[in-house]
Amino acid sequence: AHLFISYSHQDDEYVSRLAQALEAEGFLPWVDDRIDYGSNWTGEVQRRLDECDAFLLVMTANSFESRWVNNELSRAMRKNKPIFPLLLEGDEPWLAVESIQFLDVRGGKLPDERFYGQLAQWLEKETTT
Repeated sequence: AHLFISYSHQDDEYVSRLAQALEAEGFLPWVDDRIDYGSNWTGEVQRRLDECDAFLLVMTANSFESRWVNNELSRAMRKNKPIFPLLLEGDEPWLAVESIQFLDVRGGKLPDERFYGQLAQWLEKETTT
């Protein structure tokens, strides 16, 4: 399953660890640091978001202020992508995803096995319907 990770570049260290953990669990995470030089950057981000099976939102003060993260979230919602918010920093989830169960990863925790299992079940259900 292709996962699009939306985040602020100021949170690169955590997102790198998250992407590695997702890969180890058999997922195919995509972050925008994997765009080849000379590529149409905005076009590549849009294509990857449109083709993803799920959208992971890393919530921090930095990502909340990011125009790109907010644009990506809006597009994911408009395209009816399954959204999985991860609260890395702050006291509560953002209003835009208030009604979606979020995962508390504050302090730099990586998701637990239960999260990966539920993510896999959700994606399996979505691809078979």
